[in-house]
Formats: sequence, C-alpha cells, structure tokens
Amino acid sequence: MQQSQKGTIDPSLTMENVDAFDVKLTVNTRFPTFQQSTQYNMSTTIAKLIASPLPKQGAIYFIQFTYDCNVDGAHASKCKPTMTMKRMDDYTESEKNDGVQNGYGFNTVDYFAVNGKSTLSRRVRHLQGLRFMFDVTGRARRFNDGVLMTTIVSGFGFAALAFVIVNEARLLCEVTRASDKKQ
Repeated sequence: MQQSQKGTIDPSLTMENVDAFDVKLTVNTRFPTFQQSTQYNMSTTIAKLIASPLPKQGAIYFIQFTYDCNVDGAHASKCKPTMTMKRMDDYTESEKNDGVQNGYGFNTVDYFAVNGKSTLSRRVRHLQGLRFMFDVTGRARRFNDGVLMTTIVSGFGFAALAFVIVNEARLLCEVTRASDKKQ
C-alpha cells in the first residue's frame, strides 16, 4: 500500500545483503549399472557461488554438476563432481534490440481493502530476484576384461580379413599379368 500511495518502495519488500546468504546444496547421484550411489554436499554463500556482483535487475543462473567416475579403484562415493555455472540472461546489445531484457523478474498482484472499505484495491508489483537451474550429468566406468578381449580378438580378425583380401587381390593381379605375357 505504501508503494502504490506514495510512489516509494516499501522497505519490507526489499532484501539486503542477499550476497551473504548461505547456500547449501546436496547432489544425490546413482549409477545403476554398478549399483553404486554418491552424495555431494556443498555449503557456500551466494557471493562465492556466483563470483560476480549481484545484478540489481535479477539474474538466471544455470549450474551443472558433471561426474566422471572410475569405480575400479574406489567406490563412487569418493567421486567428486566438477561444477560449471553460466548466466543465462546475459544478452548482447543486438539481442536487447530485439526486445529481450537482462535479469529475472515476474509480476504479482495483491488485492487489499483500504481503511476497512468493502471495495478492494489492487496493486501490481514487478519482483526481481535470482533464479537457479540445476543439471546433474556424468558417467561411471569400470575396466572390463571381456570388453578388452573382444576388442583385441576383433582387431586380429579384421587384420586377418584385410590380409586375405589383399592377398587375393594380389593373386588376381598376378594371374591377369601372366596371361597377358603369354599372349
């Protein structure tokens, strides 16, 4: 109501020191082929997570955790992901000319009665903030004797097949050449 009547922002609608907020992330990952799972816990502040000044108009961040685990020597629980972060709403000047805006915001509507009257008043607010999107991807692998033997045997098989084809082609060329010399 203060915002709509006086044209100022109600202090209760703003949050100070958002960059100092604690963030606790837990990433649970399961590798069903090996019947193993892992959990990665991370605790930090928004300022350390984003590693850049917070934009006043809000922002959208995409955070990806990527696992690349070798489960031969250690259990998957010892595997730690790499984290990459990208700001998704950081547009170039040419994209801004197309009507795209930086930041993250949405509109909300509040209905309220003024001074006990039965008539409702309406206030539309544009709220801005941070939006985080997460993705977890990766792989786990283990050395397999069967796959190694199959690869070696098929390699020898292809080499033998190539030898037979080249040898037959050589013999065909020699027979054709010998018949040409007799004539």
